[in-house]
Amino acid sequence: MIRVSDKESFNMARRLAREEGLLVGGSCGTVVAAALKYVTRLSQPKYIVVLLPDTGRNYINKIYSDVWMQENGFWEGKTIKTIKVGEILQQKTDFPSLVAVSSNDTLINATNLLQKLNISQLPVIDRNQVVGSLNEASLMKFLHDGINFSNQTVLAVMGKPLPILDENVDVAEAYRVLLSGTTGIIIMRHNTPIGLITRADLIRYWISQD
Repeated sequence: MIRVSDKESFNMARRLAREEGLLVGGSCGTVVAAALKYVTRLSQPKYIVVLLPDTGRNYINKIYSDVWMQENGFWEGKTIKTIKVGEILQQKTDFPSLVAVSSNDTLINATNLLQKLNISQLPVIDRNQVVGSLNEASLMKFLHDGINFSNQTVLAVMGKPLPILDENVDVAEAYRVLLSGTTGIIIMRHNTPIGLITRADLIRYWISQD
């Protein structure tokens, strides 16, 4: 009989996934941890067969979750700090946290705002509701197509709204959304837009933590 703790079992299962590409459950981590303990008792090399009958597919949100492992005291190694997207927004002290236009603004006003602040996109917000967006690429196309920016409203040409996340959402979700191809995320507090973060904001935050 070899005693193996839950912490050893779960971390061994994660190690098997990381080093061997085997997505297994906690019981598989137990038997591998036990086998490795057993070999230290041997005086000469022997072959050992270990059966791994359990898949780890049902444990994605538990033993394969860094947060769950930390919260339940099973984590080994350096603790990963949970970062909320609101913290990313707070670092933008040298720039307005939210720059937006309304759907009734003219394109010329929106374009002037982009150029004045040297930014590449604008959310369109009416009465605290995110209704659309504008970006450099679309404005360039409209100019090429001969649209009169002086009297054309944003409403007529705006694109779909940028994704929205609450300020208390983990930064991992923002990372996933920005990797999907979107150029920015609107951050909300109590259903009110308070800011916008981009890939550059995430990069700046992570660099500042080193």
